[in-house]
Amino acid sequence: MSETHRRSHAAHPNRNGVDGKEGYPPEELPSHLLHTESDQIRELLEALDDAIFDAIQGDEKALEQAKSLWPRAVKEIEWHLVEESRENYLRYAVDVSRRCEQHGNRSPEHALLAVEIISLLAKY
Repeated sequence: MSETHRRSHAAHPNRNGVDGKEGYPPEELPSHLLHTESDQIRELLEALDDAIFDAIQGDEKALEQAKSLWPRAVKEIEWHLVEESRENYLRYAVDVSRRCEQHGNRSPEHALLAVEIISLLAKY
């Protein structure tokens, strides 16, 4: 993978509680980690960030947006950028799931939405 398309970043800090994208430092969002030449690609990745992170937090409307944005991203964006985004989203979903389990915030509805996001990311 070309270094012009990817920047390394520090390990994700420990976060307490489940607080959505707000608890995820902006400089660590996939749309900010990936070097893109196109404003359209960056805008698509930023919209995808919003949809994925909000859906993982339980927003059903965001899940519907993610369902339309993810296939579009796979089709329109270079594969290595898609893969790096997927990796970050999955890492976040696992982190949120672990924190929910550790803090006793178990919610079947929340778990189902997280599983739907993981399934969506695995489809393409």
